[in-house]
Amino acid sequence: MKKHIASATFLAATVASPVLAHEGHATLPGEHGHTEAHLVMAALAVVVVWLAVNTIKGRKAKRKEE
Repeated sequence: MKKHIASATFLAATVASPVLAHEGHATLPGEHGHTEAHLVMAALAVVVVWLAVNTIKGRKAKRKEE
């Protein structure tokens, strides 16, 4: 489980990194819109990982109860 969390954290950091900024996806308006868009994507990635981890934990706990 810890490996998955570490991988997801790395993924979120990669998505957020302005160094890897590229054209071709939606951006927010303004001078720093592209960087801000990457930060939003990273935040969404963290939420998705959190939901996935907690769903897996919940399923494992439910199996132990049965």
